[in-house]
Amino acid sequence: MSSIVCYGLYTRRRWARPGAIVVALALLVWVAVGFSRPTVYLNVATAVGVLGVALSSAVRADLRNESA
Repeated sequence: MSSIVCYGLYTRRRWARPGAIVVALALLVWVAVGFSRPTVYLNVATAVGVLGVALSSAVRADLRNESA
């Protein structure tokens, strides 16, 4: 799911930013409820990375430029 959202951000889809926030929150909740595998830090890093890209001012500015 996170790769689909990252693709959406890359191709400037309108659904990508809210999707990225949902994916990041889902990954963080999954870790918070007791997911205890060796990949727990990878899930947290993916959540932070996807959320960071979605909230980045560069991505938001690029989306605004496309809609003009």
